[in-house]
Amino acid sequence: KVAGLGEALAREQYEWVVYVDSDAFIANTSLTIPALISAHSGRTDNDVHAYFGWDWPYTLGPNMGFIALRNTPETLELVRLWWNLHPGPYALTHPFEQHALHWSVMHMERFRHSMHTLELITMDSDAGATAVAHLDHNAGTKQR
Repeated sequence: KVAGLGEALAREQYEWVVYVDSDAFIANTSLTIPALISAHSGRTDNDVHAYFGWDWPYTLGPNMGFIALRNTPETLELVRLWWNLHPGPYALTHPFEQHALHWSVMHMERFRHSMHTLELITMDSDAGATAVAHLDHNAGTKQR
């Protein structure tokens, strides 16, 4: 996923690069990506380059099921760094690359202000996953 994002950004053909997990879908297809981000960002500044769905109810951080990246040199730098971080014990188990994002990249002074977790609940349709829905493999357990 991270390598694919980096490849798409490096081609410099697109203003936005969006990743949606195979078990997720855009529920409101009437919104453009900038409109979806505007509706769920809570921020209007242009300093944010990377947007993520919200991993609620599991964490307060981002969920890797929906990623929207503005194609900028800073975003490409962020993705390259993320790809090169050692995953530790999460190389072969959940939460995979999400762990490196939560506990490394998001805490780096260089990138912390250019990333934003959208006010977009993706994991729980009962709680408002109306723009992007991510199927919850742990439904009914509310724990991982």
